Amino acid sequence: MDKELRRYIPDTDIYLFNSGDARKAWLCFGCTWVAELKLHRFVLWAPNARAVSVVGDFCGWNGYEHPMQRNADGFWETFAAGLKQYDAYKYAVTSAQGRTVLKTDPYAFHAETRPGNAGKLYDLRGYRWG
Repeated sequence: MDKELRRYIPDTDIYLFNSGDARKAWLCFGCTWVAELKLHRFVLWAPNARAVSVVGDFCGWNGYEHPMQRNADGFWETFAAGLKQYDAYKYAVTSAQGRTVLKTDPYAFHAETRPGNAGKLYDLRGYRWG
C-alpha cells in the first residue's frame, strides 16, 4: 500500500487490538470516511484469508474491483472512491482452501433491514444522538 495512504491506518489501534487492549476498535476497523482524501477506508482482520475484497452496490458486487491488501499482521486494507451514503457492502473473503464467502462487516455503523444482512455505508458525523 502507498505510504501516503498507509498513514491513515492507525498503527496504535492495530497494536492495541493485537494486545487485547483495544477500547475503540470501531475507530480503526470497518468502513470509515476519510474526508481529507475523499475516500472510504476499509480495514478487516482476517489472518487466515488467502484474499479479501470489498463488494457492494457501488461495484455491482464485483469481487475484482476493490481488492484489499494484506499487511504483516493479518489485517486487510483498502481505500475506495465514489461510494455513497447507504450503499450496501460486504467483504468477499477467500479462505486458505480457495472458497469465497461474503461476510458482513462486524464494525458496520449501519445495516440492511432483514432479510438482508449487508453493512451500509453511514457517516456518523451527521447523526444527532438523543
